Amino acid sequence: MAPQQIIQNRKWNNHLATIGVLLSMYGLMAFIAYLLAGASGLLGISLAGAVAYFILHRVSPQISFTLYGGRPLSRWEAPELHETLRILSEKAGMKEIPDLYFIPQNTPNAFAVGSGNRPFIGITRGLLQRLNHREIRGVLAHEMSHLMNRDAQLLLLAGFFSRMTRSLAWFGKILLVINLPLILMGYTFVSWWAILALLMAPLLSELLQLALSRTREFEADLDAAQLTGDPAGLASALYRLENGNPSLWSWFSKPQSVPQIPEWLRTHPLTRERVKRLLEIAPQVPEGLFERPSGQEVSPQAPVNPLDRLLDRWFNHYRYIV
Repeated sequence: MAPQQIIQNRKWNNHLATIGVLLSMYGLMAFIAYLLAGASGLLGISLAGAVAYFILHRVSPQISFTLYGGRPLSRWEAPELHETLRILSEKAGMKEIPDLYFIPQNTPNAFAVGSGNRPFIGITRGLLQRLNHREIRGVLAHEMSHLMNRDAQLLLLAGFFSRMTRSLAWFGKILLVINLPLILMGYTFVSWWAILALLMAPLLSELLQLALSRTREFEADLDAAQLTGDPAGLASALYRLENGNPSLWSWFSKPQSVPQIPEWLRTHPLTRERVKRLLEIAPQVPEGLFERPSGQEVSPQAPVNPLDRLLDRWFNHYRYIV
């Protein structure tokens, strides 16, 4: 199958999966609300969701970078990175060029916050030091794709559905315990299906939220490949961030060790699968693409302190942000 046809099929599948997951999460939340309070509960939870989403959407994205000691990365410090962002923004048709933030952490990572009107991209010292410019361009395109697709808003909405489902289920369990004497004496009847729903809905909602996150990562990879016209560049970045610098052939051919976290409990797909999908739509993989970079254009330094080390440990635990 031609690369363009593969991209179209995968994008269509990602869109269907996104819609299906969000509708399922809303359906779970609405069902629990209806069990507890009928139609009025369903209406109330829908209105509360709209208000909460509006308020959270107004929170400044810059708070995220402040928590990690981030600071704006000026054009004179990283002219090539800013020029790359400008070119990618034009290709993506974005109204605003994302503000670039430097995060003084040694763990290689990048993440995007905000929306198309207020876009921000954070990039760590470790990522700048480990990757070459071509690979960094792929990572920036991936983060810009998240902004283009409003993934932060989608995940914010999914997070609200999940939290409300969990809260409603706990409230329902409390009511069940309070009314347990009446149930045992036969004065009140409770359907076993309703009890099962209260028990299972929070877990199902959490799993759906994780599935949505993985779907949006696959979509961002596809859009980044189209933005740069270089799927192999992003594949190289992902492969190096995951494995250091072994040969690509040995990485794919060696037996896969059992992951510490099952795939269905991860926010991001397995890196091996992401790299495989990107290479399937790459016109060709240039010789030497996966060799160690010789040097970097920018590597801002910051003093190492105990908080820096603590955040490094946190990043190492939740390393799959790119």
